[in-house]
Amino acid sequence: IVFHTATISAFALLVIALFGMAYDHLRSIAAPHAEASLKKIVAVTLEPFGEIARTIGGNDIEVVPLIVSLHDGVRGPGDDLHLDTDLLKRADLVLYGGPLIEPDVEKKIHGMTGVTANIVNVSTGARLLERVPSEQAVTGTSSADPAFWLDADNATILVQNIQHAIASTDAQVERRSMEYQVALRAADLAARQAMSGCRLQTMIEGGGPHFAYLAKRYHLNYFAMPANDSSAMRAYAQIVRDQQIPYLFYDQSAGAQSANAIANITDAGTRSLDARIRFFSGESTVSAPHLSDLLMQNARTLAQGLECLHDSP
Repeated sequence: IVFHTATISAFALLVIALFGMAYDHLRSIAAPHAEASLKKIVAVTLEPFGEIARTIGGNDIEVVPLIVSLHDGVRGPGDDLHLDTDLLKRADLVLYGGPLIEPDVEKKIHGMTGVTANIVNVSTGARLLERVPSEQAVTGTSSADPAFWLDADNATILVQNIQHAIASTDAQVERRSMEYQVALRAADLAARQAMSGCRLQTMIEGGGPHFAYLAKRYHLNYFAMPANDSSAMRAYAQIVRDQQIPYLFYDQSAGAQSANAIANITDAGTRSLDARIRFFSGESTVSAPHLSDLLMQNARTLAQGLECLHDSP
């Protein structure tokens, strides 16, 4: 077989060109993965932790849910818990609520082997409510309310704990953390103003408890009616009649069934509050993307339901 020099040169150039194109394509594919591999993997157990970590950590971290199929930012004891064990072993940092807020997580993550991540209890330093039997309606206390971030002071401590866990000496992280804390203080100030001069001081939640911390923040008498409890429903219905309470409250994620059950026999109305941030759920419409927004949203709803003087913060 005879090859002409020109044919060989053309063939060589074609091979070189194709190799160059393939190399460039591989680089374009590998570049994002190489960049992603440099990010710190931060695994979280509850959505508010993820939102704060992503906001103050910026593009240097990758926030992922540690709980398989994490849809609800407010998980109570007894809910099914399935940890992503592979992720737990790959993570650089794990943020969870601690033994009082998430005793189920506490037991599992500390009982596993092969975990090298820095495991941080982000509720450290927060003022947590005492735990009582869940069937008891006790003012200002709760047995299954992990939403300690609904108290602005606790929320500030939460942000500081997450900042220190991610990168305590990083100037950009510190700046974003301070901005977040300023927004929380401003929201809390506006919320307190909205909650001033309320005609009513009693808050009844159907299907709770989810808002013990919120009620405590505004010095409200708080009652959370357990779901599917007919005797409790009659007792709370009597409170509604005696105090002429116009509205019952419920958590959006838990649903209005219990609140509606009381409303139907008392002619009261219902209003929804929100104890969580939808960070992993992928919902297209998010009314409260940050904790400061969540505080304001809930304060506005409470102020209207409790007939406060300033109901439009």
